[in-house]
Amino acid sequence: MSRITVAELIRELERDLSLSTPELAQVLGVHARTIDRWLGGDIPQRNEGRQRLEDLEDLRNRIYRTFSTRDAAQAWIKHDNRYLGDIPPAAFLRTGRLDRVNAALEALDSGYFV
Repeated sequence: MSRITVAELIRELERDLSLSTPELAQVLGVHARTIDRWLGGDIPQRNEGRQRLEDLEDLRNRIYRTFSTRDAAQAWIKHDNRYLGDIPPAAFLRTGRLDRVNAALEALDSGYFV
């Protein structure tokens, strides 16, 4: 994980990926109260939830490397995507399907127009 606090990371992920706290909890496979504890300063244990948090941070970073501006990244996240069957990447994020969002980014980065 980066050098920012877990609470800062959570707020950034919510903002950057257009996720509410309950949606973020669902993506991470943790209870919303766990997110609340992390926001209060608790450190995530080394478990599947923490690994998913790190994976989500990596995905967010990849999205921002692919797009030149935050606005472009946000537009891509929120709008229908042909590669994803005309479903926005945000919908896949909310259900924890980071693999599908990564695949769409891979296609885009490989030159496949998405």
